[in-house]
Amino acid sequence: MTMHLQYIIDKKGHKSAVKLPMKDWEQIQKDLGELERLAFISGSHI
Repeated sequence: MTMHLQYIIDKKGHKSAVKLPMKDWEQIQKDLGELERLAFISGSHI
């Protein structure tokens, strides 16, 4: 999966946030939910 990230930079040049398309965010949420489900099934905790 290729994500199209944009970094928000503060006045000192440090990355302070990330901007990404909603489609990418929704995929991250879906993947995280699946990982949590699998961890629960296996008895692990994330």
